[in-house]
Amino acid sequence: MEVERLSDSRPWHAHYDYWVRPHLNYPRRPLTDILRIAAADVPDRPATAFLGRQLTFAEVKERADKFATALSRMNVKQGDRVGVMLPNCPQYIIAVFGILRIGAIVDLVGRRVELNPVVVFIRLLFWFWLWGVPGAILAMPLLAILKIICDRVHPLKALGHFLEGE
Repeated sequence: MEVERLSDSRPWHAHYDYWVRPHLNYPRRPLTDILRIAAADVPDRPATAFLGRQLTFAEVKERADKFATALSRMNVKQGDRVGVMLPNCPQYIIAVFGILRIGAIVDLVGRRVELNPVVVFIRLLFWFWLWGVPGAILAMPLLAILKIICDRVHPLKALGHFLEGE
């Protein structure tokens, strides 16, 4: 007896608007090729818009390539898992493309953490001033870890609430 799975019948298709196609044809190529082609075909077109600043496809590719080079110099190889703990920002896109560029596996870390943007900005400046680029890269994960600890340790709950920015 064969059991029909819910995903086989796809009942959610009945709720799509008439212009929404139920299936998309994705190109059969690595994601990094898509960025490479976009950077070659439309290098000056905006790829991201974040906090009033845009990055073009060429800029995203250049930064992703530099990040891939940095990872390679740290002996990250094809098949290695690289954890990414970033908010939805251009650096996330750059990190993912850089990781994929060297053939490593992107490993998304943690749950969603809401952080106060002012605290994030000050923390990034401080760690960049203290340690340069490595400090800026570590600033967000360290802040997220601090927030998670503050949420779980009762005497630090007030600090956790402040870091959340509500």
